[in-house]
Amino acid sequence: MKDVRRLMLTGWAVILLSSCAGQVEIRSPLPTDITSPRPPESGLPEQIAAFVGVWAGKWDRFVNRHLAGTVGEDIALVVESIMPLTDDSYQAALVYSWGISPVDKWVSPGFTRTTGTIGKEGVLRIGPDRRGFVMTYTLAENRQTLQAEAHGIGSRVDTLSFTLSGVLWRTKLP
Repeated sequence: MKDVRRLMLTGWAVILLSSCAGQVEIRSPLPTDITSPRPPESGLPEQIAAFVGVWAGKWDRFVNRHLAGTVGEDIALVVESIMPLTDDSYQAALVYSWGISPVDKWVSPGFTRTTGTIGKEGVLRIGPDRRGFVMTYTLAENRQTLQAEAHGIGSRVDTLSFTLSGVLWRTKLP
C-alpha cells in the first residue's frame, strides 16, 4: 500500500512541477564558455533527439544497505549534441553539474564535460567514471522531465554501495 501511495504522490508532484518547467533554475555551476545546445541532427529518432537541451533538478533520494533519506543536491545536465555511433546507439556530448550537497558537505560544487551513450531503449547512460559511478537518465513521455538515477559501488571498506534518484526538468541556460 505504501508503494501505491508513493507512486501516486510522485505522479502528482511530476504533474504539478512539470507545469512550471520553464521556471526551473540552474543552481549548480556551469562552464563560462557554455552555449545553447545545437539543434539535433536531422534523421535522429525523435525519442533520441529530445534529449538535446538543458535540464535542472535535484538528487532527491539516497538509499544504501544501511539507511535511506533525502539528499537535496542541485544538479544540471546540458546535452549539447548527439551523434550516431552505430545503427542503434548514439553518443551525447554533455556537461554534468552538481551543487552543494546537504549530505556530503565535503564535495565541492563543480561540473564536468563528458560523453554519454543513448541506446535504442532511449536511456542516456554516463559512466562508469573514475570512481565507479554510473548515471542514467530516462526521458518521460511528455519530454519535459528526465528520471535520473546514479549508482555507486564503494571501492573502500568504509564506502558503501548506494543509489541516488531524482527528477530533472527541461529549462534554459541562465
